[in-house]
Amino acid sequence: SANLTKGNLDCATLAGAILKSANFHGSDLRTTNFVGVNLSGGTGVTFQRANFSRANLHGLDFSKANLTSANLSGANLSSANLTSANLEKAKLTSACLEEANLSSANLASAHLDQANLTSAN
Repeated sequence: SANLTKGNLDCATLAGAILKSANFHGSDLRTTNFVGVNLSGGTGVTFQRANFSRANLHGLDFSKANLTSANLSGANLSSANLTSANLEKAKLTSACLEEANLSSANLASAHLDQANLTSAN
């Protein structure tokens, strides 16, 4: 497991990385490319208060991940699996959630202004 608490990964490319049980609490992940990253279903992965603004998260499996108070403004979450993810108080303003799976996700107090939820579940 990796501890990247408050890490600065702005503009990084993590394509193909295996991030099982990683801790990104408070990390700067703006414009980071996560395409092809293995989060092992998100279980044990913490993104609490992480900044994902404008990050490419297309198709990632965030099921059961902790995204409490994360900033996902303008992020590409199209086709992402967010089943049972904790998105409480997450900022999803202008995020693309097209065809995302939000089954059983906790969206309490989440900000979804101008988010694209076309064909989202």
